[in-house]
Amino acid sequence: MHKSVRLTPRGREVLIQRLQAGQRVAAVAQAMGLSETTVRKWWRCFRQGESPADRSSRPLRSPRAVTVEPRAQIEALRRQRRSGRWIAITMGLSAATVSRVLRRARLSRWRELEPQPPVLRYERAAAGELIHLDTKKLGRIERPSHRVTGNRRDRVRGIGWEFAHVAIDDHSRASLVMMAEDERKESAVASTSPRF
Repeated sequence: MHKSVRLTPRGREVLIQRLQAGQRVAAVAQAMGLSETTVRKWWRCFRQGESPADRSSRPLRSPRAVTVEPRAQIEALRRQRRSGRWIAITMGLSAATVSRVLRRARLSRWRELEPQPPVLRYERAAAGELIHLDTKKLGRIERPSHRVTGNRRDRVRGIGWEFAHVAIDDHSRASLVMMAEDERKESAVASTSPRF
C-alpha cells in the first residue's frame, strides 16, 4: 500500500458496515473522505458477492510465458557452462527471459552450478577431552584521549596491560574467561580446570 491510500481492505469493510447499518452513500463518502462513485462501486462489488480484499494483479493468462520444455533446455545448457547470452542467442529468446529462468532455477551465478561441499566439522566425544586455550593482550584505559575529546593536549600515557585468558571446551562449547596481570604467569584458567 502506498502512503496516500484511502481505502485498505479494513477500510472497505468499515464502508460496507456503515452502508449496511443504513447510512446514506453521501454521508459515508464524506465521513471517509471518498467520492460517492467509489462508495457505490465497493457497495456494488459487495452485493455481487466479491470480497473487499485486494485481488491478485497476476494476469489470467500469459501466452508468451516460457513453457516447461524450453525451461528445461535452458537449465541443461546452463549446466554445460554456457553463458546466459549464448543461451539466449542459440534459443532465439530474450536475454532477460533467459536471465529470469536461470534466476528462478538458482543457476544464474557460476558458483551455483557446483554446490559447495558440506563443511566437515570435528567434535570431541566427551566434554573436557579437548580445551582450546588462548590469551589476548588488552591495553588499560585510564580516561578518554584526544581521539575522543578532540583536544590534542589530552594525551594519555600507557598505564599497562591486562591479559584475558580464554578456555573453550570443544564438545560443549562452554567457555571461561579470566583476567590476569601477566601473560607469562600461570593463569587462573590453566590452574583451575572448569567443570563442564
